[in-house]
Amino acid sequence: MGLTQFDFDQADDSEYASQVELDQVKDNNAGPAEFVALTMNNWELWKRIQGLSAWTDTANPTPNNDGVDTAALGRIFSVGEFWTNTAQDSFWVCVDNTTGAAVWYLLDPGVVTNEPTGFPNITDSTVAFDDGTLTLSVAPVSGSFDIYTKGIRTGFSSTQTATITDTEGRWYFYFDKDTYVLTTTQTFSLDIIISHVYVANLYWDATNNTAISLGEERHAFMPGVTHIIIHNALHTQYFSGLGLNGFVVDGDGSLDTHAQFGSEAGVIADEDLIFNIAADTTPGTYPIFYRDGANGDWRKDAADSFPLKNFVGGSGLAAYNQWTGATWQQTEVGEGNYSLSIVAATNDVNQPIVVFQGREVYESVSYATLFARTEAFNILSDENNLPFAELRMIGAVIYQTSTGYTNTVLSRVVSTAAGDDYVDLRDAVLLAGDVLRLRTVGMPAQASSSAIYGGRPGVKMTTNASNTFGIAFPAEAVEIVGVYIIATGEATVSGVDIDLTSTYNALNESLTEHVETDNVSIYDFVADVLVELNISSVFTQASAGDSGGVLIKHNAIGTSAYYFYFRIDYLAY
Repeated sequence: MGLTQFDFDQADDSEYASQVELDQVKDNNAGPAEFVALTMNNWELWKRIQGLSAWTDTANPTPNNDGVDTAALGRIFSVGEFWTNTAQDSFWVCVDNTTGAAVWYLLDPGVVTNEPTGFPNITDSTVAFDDGTLTLSVAPVSGSFDIYTKGIRTGFSSTQTATITDTEGRWYFYFDKDTYVLTTTQTFSLDIIISHVYVANLYWDATNNTAISLGEERHAFMPGVTHIIIHNALHTQYFSGLGLNGFVVDGDGSLDTHAQFGSEAGVIADEDLIFNIAADTTPGTYPIFYRDGANGDWRKDAADSFPLKNFVGGSGLAAYNQWTGATWQQTEVGEGNYSLSIVAATNDVNQPIVVFQGREVYESVSYATLFARTEAFNILSDENNLPFAELRMIGAVIYQTSTGYTNTVLSRVVSTAAGDDYVDLRDAVLLAGDVLRLRTVGMPAQASSSAIYGGRPGVKMTTNASNTFGIAFPAEAVEIVGVYIIATGEATVSGVDIDLTSTYNALNESLTEHVETDNVSIYDFVADVLVELNISSVFTQASAGDSGGVLIKHNAIGTSAYYFYFRIDYLAY
């Protein structure tokens, strides 16, 4: 290791401490001022002279450690004598031994503040990883590069390395605060940021023997605690650009360009590190990340011009990254269905723009659009397991797949429910509140007549009766998923004919804004058993805050029925 502040292999360089300087101290040719100048940026020199005339203790010196031993320590101190606090690893020199007012100079102020710690710049060094040797290297671009630990400058004139084991998962690299050795671990601790000099992190794919990510972490002189607070509060920040472009949306699926896109140049930031990301014109090439197996290990498909995966087998349609409840797997999306590709910007040294494979399948563009933010949030929720420590979601692209499409991937990009090329996530701060969840609300079935049946209030309707029931939809609903009425029959009958007519509207709309009829659906009743009758067919336009009614008409159904309450399933944040 070549230490800039004290490198005996570099004695002919005036910037480096040398044996000559050490001899100066030994021969008392260096006074206190010269000594401070020699040692402030020469940690190793200071360590080597501790034994010359140093008092060793587990506490710091006080004004009573003076020329007459006011502290009754059994030691009289002269100007120029040294004190080592072994508990704190701090070093002091006496510059004034006045009785009761001794002045001791802390030669390593960084011990108290831990600052500055970090890299003065990231242009003097490069970071790279070799899959074959499992080794991360930090190499000088020309001559040497510096780091600072607790205010002490350490320089390296040769490449520094650290080697991981062939173990799946994320690895962290840092220069140790005490030894200045490049070190690696899979156990993250805040001390890596607060005390050590953080360098990089990566995710190692032990099955395919490759690092699938390499994150830049050579931060400048930022207090470690501040670093942690900013990271937790702000995460990766979006500054500008990075819009997705070059789409041919809603094409007929006959051309490869119908499934491709590019990205603009732009800027993101990881605290003080600013990442200027270049444009990638259509067809842009992006690696695809997905999870695999029961442990959810991350895998990467090499970048190509199609930002989606196709299912191997079946019809060869697009695939989505399904969690079955027991394992992560590739599952075919299905004929005519939709899936998402989530695009993100990262701090990766080699591939700053990446794609995460979608995790759900959708039967409509509307649902794919609605769940784009939810899928992006769910990916970010994997934070401690993600292949990247820093990333910013850029957008979600909706793909439809079909054997009727004849391009390479049997898929096409379709416009969102709002008519946009993609769901733009650049300005979105994705929080738990962005997750769409399925919710249910129930309300009593109220009509002009009521009865008690099975110990509960309901509305009784005979075999040929009809009745109108009031209904209201939740104000927080983003999408109405299903509308049901819970009922039972006095007898068991199947395939009964019930006609439905709904009338509903929002505030300030006509009372007949929406009128829908279903004279086709048939239902089954089981004697004295609650069943749900799906009446969603007459509420296809229902939305948050709507209210109205539904006319239920029995057509000789063969039993009296009791209607108890409505159940409305809906999506909300």
